[in-house]
Amino acid sequence: MADLISETQAILSSVDFNAAQVDPSTIQLAGLAVKIAGKSNKYLAHTEDINGDGLIDLVVQIEDTDQVFTTGTTTATLTGNLYDGTPIEGEDDICIVP
Repeated sequence: MADLISETQAILSSVDFNAAQVDPSTIQLAGLAVKIAGKSNKYLAHTEDINGDGLIDLVVQIEDTDQVFTTGTTTATLTGNLYDGTPIEGEDDICIVP
């Protein structure tokens, strides 16, 4: 059985960008999709103001079943689409801890 690493990632809103409009079913982090839970096939995604700026952000759980990431800091690219089909892409450093 492969080790499963579940990572929490946040897409942050700004004055010009509403992260709550991102469709979780389209999100990929370095080719990894948002985790799906249970028989209902619900994406593990929710909205909250994660950074305290008064804007609603999108928080998702990514499951690394293929061990794409190892412990340490690296750069990862996140892609997806807004509900209206507009593509988004962002890149940032991430830190994987055991």
